Amino acid sequence: MAIQNWRELKNANPLNPLDVFQRVSLNSVPGEFDYIDDLISSTWGVSSLSVAPDAKIYTLNGTDEQDINDADVWNFQNPVTNLDASVPPPIQNLVFVRSNPEGQAPLWGMFLPIQFNTGPNPVSNVSLTFSVNGGTRGDKQGTYPTINFSGSFPGSSPVVLDMVTAGYGSVSMMVKYTADSIDYAAELKLELIPGYKSSPVNAGIAPAPFSISSLFTTPIGVMPVDNGPSVPEIQYGIGDIITKIRALASALPCAVIRTIILSPTPVGESSTLTCSTIACPTAGSTCREGDRQGNIPC
Repeated sequence: MAIQNWRELKNANPLNPLDVFQRVSLNSVPGEFDYIDDLISSTWGVSSLSVAPDAKIYTLNGTDEQDINDADVWNFQNPVTNLDASVPPPIQNLVFVRSNPEGQAPLWGMFLPIQFNTGPNPVSNVSLTFSVNGGTRGDKQGTYPTINFSGSFPGSSPVVLDMVTAGYGSVSMMVKYTADSIDYAAELKLELIPGYKSSPVNAGIAPAPFSISSLFTTPIGVMPVDNGPSVPEIQYGIGDIITKIRALASALPCAVIRTIILSPTPVGESSTLTCSTIACPTAGSTCREGDRQGNIPC
């Protein structure tokens, strides 16, 4: 939105929250997208909405152990909110969200507890939209695209936003709500961090072998491995080819590489160097240097 002043903002088209939210619910009440004409209030109460503890991301693929583990690791390594009293008020509602990259099937969601802090007064007419929409006059019909939550919600205890988001970057969202016949609006600052699906690692399953050719005449650069990472650049020479090939194997997870095919076959050597058939105890374990026959146990 290339806006340079308030006049231009008033005349701008409102932004669509569906560009950010692929799905969202509040305390298990599904959000419903609609165009409303009462987003703007003539007077506003002072909002005390705050982020509550225990925000976390989760995977939509609840049967995939790797995705579940990925979500657990992400939650452990990435605090998504900061509830310390010393955080300045303008960023107290700053939330880091693991979003879904464009072109990838939705994989990540987030539970974000919030609290309206209206005391004994229940909250109703809850709407979610872009903050900047409040500065426009709406679309041609004077309506605003919003995600709305029907019913009432407690004002003194946390409620949970269950969000599935897309895209990346900083977005400012407005939560509008009513309590005791007073309209309130609060900002949620969302930092959308794309979460790409991890490459699969199948411990104990031998992928197809890969060939290393022209070992004696030219250096070899990065060589992709089936179901695994790329091999760091190593130069091979005729005098130490077997030693370096074994070093290469020792640097890769057993689950990624089982058999190295040497082409052409060095004199006095087998055409293959093979990892042991013993399954790695855990995904990502490394092969250790083996015997002269190239048997590399895990």
